[in-house]
Amino acid sequence: MTVAGTLTNNGTLSLSSAGSVTSLALASDLLLTGSGQTVLGTHVYNRIDSNNGTLRTLTIDTGHILTGGGALGTSYSGNALKIVNQGTLDVSSDMSVSVNDTGGAGFNNSAGLIDVANGAALTLA
Repeated sequence: MTVAGTLTNNGTLSLSSAGSVTSLALASDLLLTGSGQTVLGTHVYNRIDSNNGTLRTLTIDTGHILTGGGALGTSYSGNALKIVNQGTLDVSSDMSVSVNDTGGAGFNNSAGLIDVANGAALTLA
C-alpha cells in the first residue's frame, strides 16, 4: 500500500506477511497518527519504507503505537527512512525491528518511548 501525508489510525493496521513483501510504502513524508496501533508481523518482509529509493520521514505521533517486528526502511533497495518517534515504538518479545538510516537519515526519539521486550532486538543500522 502506498501512502503519503497523514494516516490517521484509530484502530489496528496490520502488516502480516509470512514470506512475501508486505509494505507500507511512503510516497512522501508520513505522519502516523491517531489512538490506534500499527502492527508489523514477525517476518522482516513486513516493512514500512520509502518507495523509489527516495529518503522519506516517518513520524510516529503522540498517542500512536508502532508494535511488532519487521523493518523500518530497507538497505538493499536504498529505501532508508528518517524516523521521528513521538509516540511508542513497542518491539515485541518474539520479534525484532531493524531501522535503516543509511546515509545518516536519522532516528529521533527525543519525545517518544521505545519498549524492547525481553528476548527481542532493536537494530539501528
